[in-house]
Amino acid sequence: MQKLAGSVPAREMVAKTAREYLDSLLGEAAADPDLRYELAIAYQKLGDVQGNPRAASLGRSEEALRS
Repeated sequence: MQKLAGSVPAREMVAKTAREYLDSLLGEAAADPDLRYELAIAYQKLGDVQGNPRAASLGRSEEALRS
């Protein structure tokens, strides 16, 4: 989706929904190391969408750092 012209609003919606979903899983991850690992990878990918300076991103570096 990142190379699709005019996709910024859709990418913003996907990033927001992904962040909400990942945050909702944090409570379950405390006792599950495999889930914590998967969440770490997912947050890293979300951060890339939000503000990776080397690729097409939403330009939100502060949000990317939080992710």
